[in-house]
Amino acid sequence: MIGGYNEEDWLYQEIFSKDPNEAIQEAFDLLGFPGSGDWSSYMVEEISLAYRRQCLRGHPSRGGSARNYLKLQAAMELIRAFGHETSEEEAMSPRKRTFVLDDLALVRELELSNSEAAMEADRLPVARLEELNRALDEYILRQMCFKSEIVAEIARLHENSAYSILGVAPDASDAEIKKAYRLVAMQCHPDKGGDKAEFQELHEAYEKIMEQRRSSANLAKSGGGPMPSSDEEVEPVDPKPKAPEEDAEASPDDAASADGEAASDEADAKKDERGEEDATDAQLLAKSSKAAEEASRYAKTAADFAHQAAEAAETARSGRDTHRDALPLTKSIAHSAIVLTLTVVKAVRVVGYATMDVAAQCRLAARKFTAESCADCSTEAMTLGLEALNAALSCAEVTEVTAAELSRDSDDVEEVLAERFLGAAVRASLAAASASNAAMSAAIAAVEGNRQCIQAAQPPEGAKPQENAEAEEKSVQSEDESARSESTSEPGDAEPAGARAGARAETAEEAALKRQITQRNNNHKVLQRLNAEILTHQQNVRQFLQANRQLIPEVSCEAKGKVQMLLRDYAHEVQLELEQFDQYSNLAEDLPLALKQSGLLAPLLQRQVLAIPVCPKARVLKMAALYDLQMTFQVLEQEIFSFARRRMTEGAVDLEPLEVVIEKVHKELQSYTDGAA
Repeated sequence: MIGGYNEEDWLYQEIFSKDPNEAIQEAFDLLGFPGSGDWSSYMVEEISLAYRRQCLRGHPSRGGSARNYLKLQAAMELIRAFGHETSEEEAMSPRKRTFVLDDLALVRELELSNSEAAMEADRLPVARLEELNRALDEYILRQMCFKSEIVAEIARLHENSAYSILGVAPDASDAEIKKAYRLVAMQCHPDKGGDKAEFQELHEAYEKIMEQRRSSANLAKSGGGPMPSSDEEVEPVDPKPKAPEEDAEASPDDAASADGEAASDEADAKKDERGEEDATDAQLLAKSSKAAEEASRYAKTAADFAHQAAEAAETARSGRDTHRDALPLTKSIAHSAIVLTLTVVKAVRVVGYATMDVAAQCRLAARKFTAESCADCSTEAMTLGLEALNAALSCAEVTEVTAAELSRDSDDVEEVLAERFLGAAVRASLAAASASNAAMSAAIAAVEGNRQCIQAAQPPEGAKPQENAEAEEKSVQSEDESARSESTSEPGDAEPAGARAGARAETAEEAALKRQITQRNNNHKVLQRLNAEILTHQQNVRQFLQANRQLIPEVSCEAKGKVQMLLRDYAHEVQLELEQFDQYSNLAEDLPLALKQSGLLAPLLQRQVLAIPVCPKARVLKMAALYDLQMTFQVLEQEIFSFARRRMTEGAVDLEPLEVVIEKVHKELQSYTDGAA
């Protein structure tokens, strides 16, 4: 719900709990530059090269540890902060980034219409477009990861809700589940004075669990596809990168760099880096191909089981028409249709994840190989992958409702019951067909995206090898000089070679600008779509947890205390920002505006709601509100609002603008918990 990366405890122990001098020392040591406070003998290029090499070698997608990779990034940030005085050459370097995407800039981006974003892209220079696209790319990748995480979490909550009603863990044995059911049933049975509705809910939960387990066991025995068990989450494309099998083989350059033989030789280091980049290109294509193949395979599985669900529904219909007294048979066939539909849900979910992974690889290929076709395929695959995940979620909800209908006791006559069972089977089969169609569209987009990645990575026909580029350039220059010396000034002669070269350069610049504009427009559309869909899923999580409060995990007092202490520090920083305004300032406007622009409160005070705030302070505020809403109000009041009121009262200005801001903050924080402190 928050959208943050929850490693604060580990990072604190590893880095931020230490003395600054010790932390800097360890950061340099980690990058391979020992010293005792004086690292002036090392070149910036040396440190940057060492950092890039370790990033390539230790990236989680290549088998590295996610925590070690995070620690490496934190170490580099500490070194940058330690040497914050940049040289003139570094300041003028084209690698220096000046645009930072904050929450206010993100809100502005989301509020732009497609036409307004396109007009703005036409006016911006290429360098500015590159910076903007780079920032949006990073944020969109974060959205993609979080979208897959929250969809998986919703699925897990739905699957675990029945277990929570019984008070057992999802990995409990059948015997433990039966024992828990009997124990709770004795307590809430209507004959024992219990509530009939609660007993019915308990019975449905037990039947749902056992039916899921039976269906999974039957599928495993019959070899009906490579589907996991009911309590096993399918994660073909983990948003947190893991070590793929295709990365098991390392290039010779990787092996040499791993041995550390080229650490002191800059030329060898650059050679190693080039080799690692080549391996990264191969890895990109391998990931894209694997994800596309996975999407195709599971789309076929979804289609097969959707077809079987439709046949089951048709069998139930014909059985009802021909055998009026075959009520148990109709109910059994309806159960089969629901079980088949649950299998479709899992398969479609796999297709959605795999297609989103292909979209991510297409986006990387579009930047690396400057292929416009890859950028278009990335947008298409992203859209259809998300639609597949949404279709799987909708199908799961329909299946849950229809399963409840089959389990519900009723005194209706047999004809009415048969009609209800048949309706459940038909609805399940239709949901399966809809989800299967979405999976097939997503799989087609994944295959096309993989094809475009392969084409973009291949050098054009007739291209010269890299090592001959310099010689070819010299040859072209000599030919141009010879042509210029032999050319005459008479009319009708061919255009001078220099003019042709200028035309080629101009064309290349125009093509680069066009690619950046296209990427800018695609980023804008994907950003708006993802933000809206994540907001919807966050609302679904809140509603589901409000209806199933037994699934809300307990939060320790220690965890609450840590978050509230961090929130108090952030709130005190806002107070220090407000102290800069004196009696000569326009307090009625300046103080509320400062609150609206502060990193802590800015996301709460905008017309456009952000699903994932950029500033970590805002995410901490969200977490604090979820942990303890009243305590969060108290901290904000003590550190910020009371101070602002006092300042405005001393300046004899109207408090109404400030009270509007305070009310808006309270309302937004209240909405996270629906009033549950």
